[in-house]
Amino acid sequence: MARKLTIEEAEKLHAQKPSMRATFLGLLMGIVLALIAQFLLKPIEVREEHAGNFTVYLGNRPIGEHPIVNFFVIVLGLFGLACFFFWIIQMQVFGFLGRTYQQVQHGMVGEDLEYFIGELDKSLAKVERYGYELKKYPSEPGTFARGLRLSESKEDSISLKIHPLIAILESDKDLPSLQAAKRAIDSVSASSLTTEYRHVTIRYFARGASPVNPFGERIVVNQRTRKAFWMTSELDDLARQGVIQCYSHPGENYRDWARNENLELFEHPPSKEELLS
Repeated sequence: MARKLTIEEAEKLHAQKPSMRATFLGLLMGIVLALIAQFLLKPIEVREEHAGNFTVYLGNRPIGEHPIVNFFVIVLGLFGLACFFFWIIQMQVFGFLGRTYQQVQHGMVGEDLEYFIGELDKSLAKVERYGYELKKYPSEPGTFARGLRLSESKEDSISLKIHPLIAILESDKDLPSLQAAKRAIDSVSASSLTTEYRHVTIRYFARGASPVNPFGERIVVNQRTRKAFWMTSELDDLARQGVIQCYSHPGENYRDWARNENLELFEHPPSKEELLS
């Protein structure tokens, strides 16, 4: 039975394949050279004494006689057996068969989990640009099942089962599937952040200010607690990534805007607890 590897472990094994192949070829060349040396030194000698047969000698003593066809069948059989064992070692011991298995923390439960699933589906749908289709499957209450499948394939390359707090991802071990699995993990992480900050908005008051060009007066608002705070560089980064919704109010004064919106304005950056509560 193939080992269950993480995506990172499977990628490392793919990186090791050239060295494994070189090792196998080195062993094979060693065997071939040993056989050549054997025939040159002739402690064991094969002679064709009768038409269509090989006689094997140990020194001067014959130890067996085989038809030529049988001799080559044995040699090819041994070579095929060596290739088969290499395949077994590569695919079973080193784990190239089977699927990867990885748990991803998302931390969502209840209503947050349902919102998270909506954000995740939007994010996973973007893999269509890489030739994958998003599949949705019925599952047990409180869990959600998703699959990513290449357009011409009959089976999912990646399966994702989302439970409260964690998601379990399994993928095929070919390189394209591993890359798609990493994108799926990124989608889980990004959707988790989007859900966590869904009640937070950023407001720009300078003309021309935006998530990609943040400058001037801008505040972050906790819509749940109706509290507003000064911005931080970390929040600018989240806005740039599309995690936090952003709005522009060019030309307005942020103090007047906050007062008109019945917000409690704190002229300092928020703590994480103040922002996410």
